[in-house]
Amino acid sequence: MVRAIRPRRKAGLRRKAVDSVLARPKRLVTLRRDADDFVVAFYPEDLVALRHSEAEPLRKMCAFLRWKIISDSSGADDKTISAF
Repeated sequence: MVRAIRPRRKAGLRRKAVDSVLARPKRLVTLRRDADDFVVAFYPEDLVALRHSEAEPLRKMCAFLRWKIISDSSGADDKTISAF
């Protein structure tokens, strides 16, 4: 008789607890326009962490880093280089 081998969970860790930790954002940030660039700043410190000429790459980077954008004042109608 052949049995399927299943990976064992570590003692004391429930699946729900692990999933909730992974889903929780690591930082709260804001996305805004600063002169010619877009910036991502930590909230509430307002310390600029990332800067780019377009907003979309910053949104992707925040998602990758599990940073939650709580304020996005970049505006959907901003004219960026990629729009031309």
